[in-house]
Amino acid sequence: MTTRNLQLLTLAEWRRRHLPGVPSKISSDAEVRQFVTSAFDTMTFDAIADACRKKFGPKRAPGKSAVHRYWQKSYAARGSGARGDQSAGACAERLIANTKGDTR
Repeated sequence: MTTRNLQLLTLAEWRRRHLPGVPSKISSDAEVRQFVTSAFDTMTFDAIADACRKKFGPKRAPGKSAVHRYWQKSYAARGSGARGDQSAGACAERLIANTKGDTR
């Protein structure tokens, strides 16, 4: 009779072991994730990807599409909040209105 070495897993560890695919470069690297998250307010997705390539090198840097997918999951998918419930057009209109002194 053999004895099994059983251990309890956290939910995150269980999901990691059972979900198909590979985690994104952004999700799996805390330094890259912090840089990308802080750059969302000031840079385009393409500029973020270029800056990551220069700062972290090509192996650690996410591409433009990966940056966009991360943004969708972290901000746009929230449903409500600072950015999640607004389309890009609504944000642009608000920005234009604020620069003209009009507060909508």
